[in-house]
Amino acid sequence: MVYRFSETYSGLSLERPKLDELRELVRNGDIDVVVVYCLDRLSRDPVHGVILTQELEKHHITLEAVTETVDSSEVGKLINYIRGFAAKLEAEKIRERTMRGKRERIKSGKLPAGRGILYGYDYDRELGINVANNDLETVKMIGQWLIQEGIFLNEACRRLMEKDIPAPKGGHRWSRGTVGRIMRNTAYAGKSYAGKTRMEGKKRVSCSEADHILIPDAVDCTAFTWEEWELIQRQLDRNRELSPRNQK
Repeated sequence: MVYRFSETYSGLSLERPKLDELRELVRNGDIDVVVVYCLDRLSRDPVHGVILTQELEKHHITLEAVTETVDSSEVGKLINYIRGFAAKLEAEKIRERTMRGKRERIKSGKLPAGRGILYGYDYDRELGINVANNDLETVKMIGQWLIQEGIFLNEACRRLMEKDIPAPKGGHRWSRGTVGRIMRNTAYAGKSYAGKTRMEGKKRVSCSEADHILIPDAVDCTAFTWEEWELIQRQLDRNRELSPRNQK
């Protein structure tokens, strides 16, 4: 079997879904040849590149690169290591330029590009804001259920599925966690923030509220007034207190 390593881009981490899949196939002896476009597609970190090539050699698996020759001699390994180190520096520079661009957009009052999609909105890259779409009516409807009827999130999910409304990620199965995250998001009441997370090494961590940056007018239309959003939060908190799990 020939395995084509077809991730969209290589990374600086060994924890990548496609790479995990490849290494599992290697350990199980299910493949004979691994084909990559070039060696830095396997990994941009030279240390990780050495680890991966050694794993392949250990299991007698051939590594082929489409655009370059794979030299397994000591000199060839050294050259590959240097290439990998250069690729790592390039990746870090790309990341820094990306972060600089995001910071500049935030300073100009625009949402940074590349953010996760906010249900009920489409991202307008030129304006740097979220523009409401038809799904925002669903958000408003859920909020009114909570304010007027005090329903639990499970009941909200049941109603949404009964109405055959598609879930944010496709399909028609809504989860309590999805609805809860939507109802807890201040962006639906007109308060959108940047800087909620940051990278520490290879991991993304949450920032303290003091580091959050408010971006005014980040949505063209809100689902709730701030007073309505606070009523929703109180109802969610009350529902949590009344949950049978917490009553125990």
